[in-house]
Amino acid sequence: MLHISLVFLTNFTYGQGVGINESGNPANPSAILDIESPEKGFRVPRMTTVDRGNITSPASGLMIYNLDTDCLESFDGTNWQSLCQTPLTALVTSLDCSNNQMTGQLLAIEEVTGIKVIIPYTGGNGGVYDSQQILSTGIAGYQATIDAGNVAAGNGTITLTISGTPLPPQVQTIAGTAASPLGNVNFAINLGGQNCSVNLPITCFSLSKPTALRIIMSPATGNIWMDRNLGASKMAQSADDPKAYGDLYQWGRFSDGHQCRWSGSTTTISTSDNPNTDNFIISGPSVDWDWRSPANNSLWQGVLGINNPCPSGFRLPTSAEFLAETATWPAPAGAVEAFNSPLKL
Repeated sequence: MLHISLVFLTNFTYGQGVGINESGNPANPSAILDIESPEKGFRVPRMTTVDRGNITSPASGLMIYNLDTDCLESFDGTNWQSLCQTPLTALVTSLDCSNNQMTGQLLAIEEVTGIKVIIPYTGGNGGVYDSQQILSTGIAGYQATIDAGNVAAGNGTITLTISGTPLPPQVQTIAGTAASPLGNVNFAINLGGQNCSVNLPITCFSLSKPTALRIIMSPATGNIWMDRNLGASKMAQSADDPKAYGDLYQWGRFSDGHQCRWSGSTTTISTSDNPNTDNFIISGPSVDWDWRSPANNSLWQGVLGINNPCPSGFRLPTSAEFLAETATWPAPAGAVEAFNSPLKL
């Protein structure tokens, strides 16, 4: 006959209270039930919210684990209360968007990633806030991200991370004709019970970055050309690639800001080679449609010419040089033929 003995290693001690453990220790005198284990937990009854509703006359202090909410719950005599901690919602006394600090620049038509904007606040309560994605207004095309986190207990800052490509209302074909000059991009911030608007300037590309010098040799003439227009951020990828349009200059003027496609305009005619304005100068027949009076026909003449806007060593092509290139294109010489040419003109 085979005898099987079951040995219960768990000890039960009785006295003022009940102790359940593997060490043989008595229950703590202050406890009616004292459960002790270095490697096991205490598992309360588990049920759904519907199952919980089937408990008849629950006693105050009764506990369950709610499978629907993944939380311990206790009955307070009237209602079931969750024992899961509810995070403190972030609150701040003030949010100062006007005193932001931006790292980097936002440039017209150029894609950006990782531009940081720091916004200070006061009177934080240490609470948490969710992540946010905020689309730009004023100038569309950007998105600002605020990562989830906590405000400080007191003063601190939050960080916006901006990415995207600006989409101005219209790519102007004539400088100075914008309904309004290139303005600010705006982000509406709502955090910690406070609202404010971050207004950030967008700068004309060529005012911040010189046009990258990439050269190409014409197979038709052997002349060396830049592979992009002045003010363009890249070589054209299509006949209507706005990033390849570049700037629009008034003949003879230097790169003073007027060439930006979203520049403002003025009707004040300049009397010098270098107008004291970044506006496009709109003239009329009284000055032969020139931005300068009296006219100076010696501007832009050669590599060392006055106001030559080209990179060092480059100049504007002559009419003969330009026509020598277009003469090699199939007729009719339009936008498609210009893009298909080696020079992407």
